[in-house]
Amino acid sequence: MTKEEIFESDFIKGFIDEYFEEKRHGFYPDKDRLLYVFCENEAEKIEVTKEQIKKVKTEISKLGFEELSFAYLMSCKSDEPYSFIEPNKRFDYWLKGFSEAVEFHSDFHSSILNEIDSLSLIESDIKDYSKNGRWEFDFEEYEKLIDVSEPIEILFNISELFVQLNRLEIFNDLLEKETTLTPPIESETIKYTAKHYVLTYIFECHAKGESLPIGMKKELEQIGNERIGRGKGNRFYKVFNKTINKDLNNEEHLIEIGGVDWRNAVIALSSNPKIIEQYLQSKQL
Repeated sequence: MTKEEIFESDFIKGFIDEYFEEKRHGFYPDKDRLLYVFCENEAEKIEVTKEQIKKVKTEISKLGFEELSFAYLMSCKSDEPYSFIEPNKRFDYWLKGFSEAVEFHSDFHSSILNEIDSLSLIESDIKDYSKNGRWEFDFEEYEKLIDVSEPIEILFNISELFVQLNRLEIFNDLLEKETTLTPPIESETIKYTAKHYVLTYIFECHAKGESLPIGMKKELEQIGNERIGRGKGNRFYKVFNKTINKDLNNEEHLIEIGGVDWRNAVIALSSNPKIIEQYLQSKQL
């Protein structure tokens, strides 16, 4: 496989996108939720938020790529008209930008072709993507290569930077709304995470006795665009493919997918919450 084939496959973009999904909507939200549960009042929540902002800023500084971070943060400020990007366009814009940064900040083009283990793993994922139409990365396998591969290390660092900058923006927004401060999970994940939209859609279909369009990429992407927002269809499609293979009658699996508040999220997002409630009760969920 040539370097051109690697880049043309959108491997890097797919890697960052999937890493963001796993960390931003899985690992970090679970940890944040626990911190806020321990708080007894709004004042404590504010202090927790301030402390998290400090930790996130430290992590951003450790990861480096200062120019990239500066540009991202400036694009979030509505009072900076020359750099501000509308929220509904920001994710896709910066996903592309961070993907390009991997190429710019590393000797990805030449060194990765000389790393047998790295190249083999990348080739395998690209072949699977070509066959299935979705990325399914084993991040633990890639992490084993960090110490011996500079391109892989930079790929992870830039992916993590993307996550941390997004978290900083969320925590800053929470701090500005001190009187209505709520955990990031409740303000972002429950209402706006693709996993919850997918769960809602699946349960609605089950409740209505409708068949799921498994394997129908275009139809699922259209549903995702309608439910989450324009340009989010592919993310909906990828999350659907991961979710549909899980046992959704298992409470532990549902918590793993949507967090401890998955049930409230599904009911809140459904256009027919009554039928969803009845269905979940029938399943003793």
